[in-house]
Amino acid sequence: MLDKILAVISLAAFIGFMLIVLIWINEIDLWIISVMVMLMAVFDFIYETRNAGGSSKE
Repeated sequence: MLDKILAVISLAAFIGFMLIVLIWINEIDLWIISVMVMLMAVFDFIYETRNAGGSSKE
């Protein structure tokens, strides 16, 4: 449970940091790449937290 709380905090900190950077450096190219990276991070967070307790097929 603690690992999920820390993951949420770190994801929120990452997105907050990226938003601060995007506000200060207002370039459309940076916005596009940063939004794509944030979406990938959110997708990975959701995927990993749903499969955290599952069995591994390795």
